[in-house]
Amino acid sequence: MRKWNSPYSRGRKIAFSAVCLALIIAIISLLIDARIQPAVRELAALEARNIATKKINLAAESVIASLLDDCKNIITISYGDGKAVTGISADMIKLNLLKSRITAAIEDAFRSEPETVVRVPVGAAAELPVLPNQGPFKDVEVGYSVCVYSDFDNVFQSTGINQTEYSILLRLKVEIMMLLPGASIKENVETSFCIAQTVIVGGVPRTTDNIQNYGNGK
Repeated sequence: MRKWNSPYSRGRKIAFSAVCLALIIAIISLLIDARIQPAVRELAALEARNIATKKINLAAESVIASLLDDCKNIITISYGDGKAVTGISADMIKLNLLKSRITAAIEDAFRSEPETVVRVPVGAAAELPVLPNQGPFKDVEVGYSVCVYSDFDNVFQSTGINQTEYSILLRLKVEIMMLLPGASIKENVETSFCIAQTVIVGGVPRTTDNIQNYGNGK
């Protein structure tokens, strides 16, 4: 005798099959996500570091551009008999002001935008040769916390016969703590900017007065 299945029974079987299929898909998705998550974090951290570096450069360049006239008059060269160079000095008030403003500008840049969303290609994270840098994309939210250290450095470079180019560089070291889902990564970004520059004709004095080994720490 043929067994009769009611519509209600068939509906229950279809619903049960759908639930099982959904669970299987969810489990597979979780397994795939767990497998590629470290790679996703690594790619997200790399892109976040690039974004952070651009922020640092833009903030510093903006301050330097706004104080170009002050930077032109930072270095003073003293001459003795026969126009021999006897000393080099710098306007420490202007240097300290510039250093303080750049540090504050970098901190404000991250404080105003403490988070960013990085788009990571899943194909690259999963190392799929067919989709290396294409979608689907996974959005990863990255939080920033920074600490800025700055220091001045004197650089002398020969530019010709009896000529020396003298530069004052502002060296920046920014410690960045990147907060990603399930992990935190610490990165250091180091860069430098030329604050003032001049050409010395003649012998270079052994000391640079008040800018010798200037500046340490934040």
